[in-house]
Amino acid sequence: MIKPFGNLLLVKEDKVEDRTTTSGIVLMASLSESNLRTGKIVEMGNGEYNYKGELIPITGLNVNDIVYYNQNSGTDIEDTDGEKYLLLNTKSVLAIKG
Repeated sequence: MIKPFGNLLLVKEDKVEDRTTTSGIVLMASLSESNLRTGKIVEMGNGEYNYKGELIPITGLNVNDIVYYNQNSGTDIEDTDGEKYLLLNTKSVLAIKG
């Protein structure tokens, strides 16, 4: 398993499906009306250190939370088993699904 560092989150992205209009036109997932993506937090970094050297842990987020983020955020990464994830900075999280 990949362990993120600092303020990074390891997110398993929800798959975005292509949609078909009533007239039969297939809309690619990348052309959908929303640029928001969702994913489940799988692992979290420990947080960041301030100028005094004190660790400031990540707050407000937990493993298994479903988060919303912009589709252009983060870095794609693959583990040794071929599972695909996204490394996402905590500052890129827009909302948590309640």
